[in-house]
Amino acid sequence: MKISFIISLLLLNIFLVNAQAIKYSPENPKSGDTIKFSYNPTSTNLNLDFEIECLSVSFTTDFTSKNKKIPLSEKDGLWIGEVITTENTTFVALGFSSKELKDKSEYFIKLTSNNQIPAQAYLSEGYLVGSGRGNALLGIETDTKRALGLYEKAYSIDSNTRNISENSYYTILYKADKIRGKNEIDSKINQINKSGTNSEEDLLTIRSLYTIQNDKVAADSITQLIIKNNPTGVLAYKSDLNSFIRLSDPSQAEDFGLKMISKYKLEENPKSSQDADMIYSFIAEKYVITNDYPNFIKYADLVKNKASVPLLYNKFVTNWLNNNDGTNDQIIELTQNGLKIINELKTQPRPAQYPSDEIYISSLENAESALSDTYANIENRLNNFKEAVSYQERALALSKDKNIVLKEHYVTYLMNDKNYQKAYSLAEESIKTGLASDSLKNNFERLFKILNKEGSAKEYISNLESNSDEKLLSIWKTKMINEPAPSFEAKNLKGEVVKLSDLKGKIVILDFWATWCGPCKKSFPGMNKARIKYANNPNVVFLFVNTWEDMKDREKVVADFIAKNNYDFNVLIDKKSQNDPSKFQMVNDYQVKAIPNKFIIDGRGNIRFNITGSSASEVDIVNEIDAMINLILKD
Repeated sequence: MKISFIISLLLLNIFLVNAQAIKYSPENPKSGDTIKFSYNPTSTNLNLDFEIECLSVSFTTDFTSKNKKIPLSEKDGLWIGEVITTENTTFVALGFSSKELKDKSEYFIKLTSNNQIPAQAYLSEGYLVGSGRGNALLGIETDTKRALGLYEKAYSIDSNTRNISENSYYTILYKADKIRGKNEIDSKINQINKSGTNSEEDLLTIRSLYTIQNDKVAADSITQLIIKNNPTGVLAYKSDLNSFIRLSDPSQAEDFGLKMISKYKLEENPKSSQDADMIYSFIAEKYVITNDYPNFIKYADLVKNKASVPLLYNKFVTNWLNNNDGTNDQIIELTQNGLKIINELKTQPRPAQYPSDEIYISSLENAESALSDTYANIENRLNNFKEAVSYQERALALSKDKNIVLKEHYVTYLMNDKNYQKAYSLAEESIKTGLASDSLKNNFERLFKILNKEGSAKEYISNLESNSDEKLLSIWKTKMINEPAPSFEAKNLKGEVVKLSDLKGKIVILDFWATWCGPCKKSFPGMNKARIKYANNPNVVFLFVNTWEDMKDREKVVADFIAKNNYDFNVLIDKKSQNDPSKFQMVNDYQVKAIPNKFIIDGRGNIRFNITGSSASEVDIVNEIDAMINLILKD
């Protein structure tokens, strides 16, 4: 009785804290309402020195979800925003963050319809709580048993909702109770087999159920059967697509991609036009690398969704500018055409593949920002400095002034236009907030001298950075953990055996990645700078673990990628487990769910930081690695 009373008090306290942190209007919203809210972060774990950001995750009656960043305005310490719902919206979850910190409290809103909470609202809450997605997006704790109860409540209200949620239900059930999960899954498989339909849809369900149980042998067997029986079906297409995106040679990608478009009749079905666009875009991007303009423009112009074409153009132009001095008429025309397409699209109706006008306009603005930045570079190379400044101001405005690289370019163009004071102020603010690259700091030193500032530029920069460093350390300190790191023994690309046990006394940065992983590759320039910074420190070791790849000549493919990008990385090859060949040993031991995933291990062999995902900003990555290493050294 006493224990129950204490638990009740704890739950009541959590509810009261959440209620104090956020207020809604209307208090009991229904589907279709615009929900206004005010958020008070003072009682939360967020760092109030940084701007508060909000992410909403909303679900509809068909159990589909949409993520959206909610604009906030600050007034008297409260952060105010609103969520617009539709008649089909059943559930909304809000997440708040500042810099790298997330408020882990649950801010859930079940919307009523006909004065009742629909079953789908409970399904949605269960999915967020039990699948791990709520943790990844909003920072909330994963609780499979609670999630299971929410699914069962939904099914008791409306049994038909099981049809739209069975896969996630079985996944969560198996996590919560493996014995019960296996029994129910096996029963479902037997039920499907007895029906005798043998349709691709039924076989895909069986394959998914085997995958939930980590039965790779059975799942692979079903996969082969599905592809054999349905050579132009969903799974066959996914298998071909997987092979296609791994091709690096432009001519091979072109040949394979065109055969896919023909085989699956992608251009004949309007619903498949997006798939055809994706293949044409991929082929065009391969010709970017070789600077093959005729073939690039051939496939870029075959893309029917014109909203994606400007960024394709920008990739070609950016690659050319990075590898050549000056400019040429072709590059100028391609950039101008990209901006022209964007302006034309602004006056046209939103294409069906974009779920909202806001998302469509945002995609156009992102493309315009990138192309404006590129065109500013071109104008700068032509010594048209005022025009370069003007285009860069447009690029920054469209990026909401949050892009570090764009600010760095802006400072450079302002200096070239002899607008030294403005350049100085902008660079000073970037350094103060910890968002300055080495190049920007060098320009700041030049500006310091040009403007005849008193004292030492280096000392002034150091003082500015010290305030920023303290803020960053306070953020990362809240993310520190202390868990034993699984031991490992793996060979690197040189054939040398690397053991964690041999690295005692050293800080180890373990970075899990794959050659197919875009975010991994985007993080590498920053990780390389961090590695170089600590190259002369024998007590800091960077290890890059290649995992989840099983292609032919894997080590050669990985080595070629590293060599091509001039990365001096110590790359470990994660091999298949001898006990379970369906799993890779290290990634399984470290329970990695997604990559990139970094583990920072201290000299005592304990994991102090476990970071999934990565910023693409080199400055952010270096600063974050610095902060984590410094916190470990201070601990």
